[in-house]
Amino acid sequence: MIKMSAAVRARFALAFILALVNDILDIVGFFSSPVIESAADILLAAALLFLLGLSPVPIAVAILDAFPGIDLSPAWTAYVAYKYLTKKTARKVKVE
Repeated sequence: MIKMSAAVRARFALAFILALVNDILDIVGFFSSPVIESAADILLAAALLFLLGLSPVPIAVAILDAFPGIDLSPAWTAYVAYKYLTKKTARKVKVE
């Protein structure tokens, strides 16, 4: 298991908060316009790309979240939790 630095933990905490807020707003139906909801998802994908590193998954989640009904699932929160768990359980391989 890799020990994460305080800066990495802070990035994951911010990413988790942003994802959780976006998912709650999606489930509650705060965004009255699908255009505004899609814009929020795209902005969140950009923020997660910046915070967690380059990966095509946030873009795929943003596209998937645009479909009606799917946006009721906490996809963003699940993605951040997945990234955190895979980062936390990664092992450094000693090369000799």
